[in-house]
Amino acid sequence: MAWKEAKAWTHLPRPDVDADFACSFIVRRGSEEVQSTVEFAAGPSDTSQRVVSARKVLAPYLDNDDEKPPRRLCVGRDGRVSIRERADD
Repeated sequence: MAWKEAKAWTHLPRPDVDADFACSFIVRRGSEEVQSTVEFAAGPSDTSQRVVSARKVLAPYLDNDDEKPPRRLCVGRDGRVSIRERADD
């Protein structure tokens, strides 16, 4: 069973991160729930486009039946995605 998005919102990134914006999601699979945050070093200025961009980054992790989605993903200025915090950390 895939993870499903239950809620999404944009916000300022953590102060210790070199990022312009962040978007968080509550995702659920059955009774399990995880909050995943995607932080962008650069990206669209339009809020709705920020959410769309963050969904695209998170999407590959939602189909994984064996692992929970990461708690924190960072997208660098070059577009590379890195996992900064796993769900079980």
